[in-house]
Amino acid sequence: MGWRWLDADFHKDTQKGYASASAKKYIFDITRRWMDPDGNPADGIDGWRLDVAQDVPAPFWIDWRKHVKGINSNAYITGEIGGWRRSIFRATNGTR
Repeated sequence: MGWRWLDADFHKDTQKGYASASAKKYIFDITRRWMDPDGNPADGIDGWRLDVAQDVPAPFWIDWRKHVKGINSNAYITGEIGGWRRSIFRATNGTR
């Protein structure tokens, strides 16, 4: 699987199971920019809706959720999963 987001290749790394380091950093930087635009998370966004979340490897979402909750522990995250992808639920166990 390979996605192209601007200049960041998103593809499964065979050893880590998620995006290349540069793509992951790019996405995490954007996440912080929207959630904490000026060093005060109170004026950033409070949540995320993820389209076709099943198309991104679960290890990436686990790390990303930790990143989001590190910025705002009350942030709301919801994702669209087209068709039942039980492997995602098993991989995250709903707790990470």
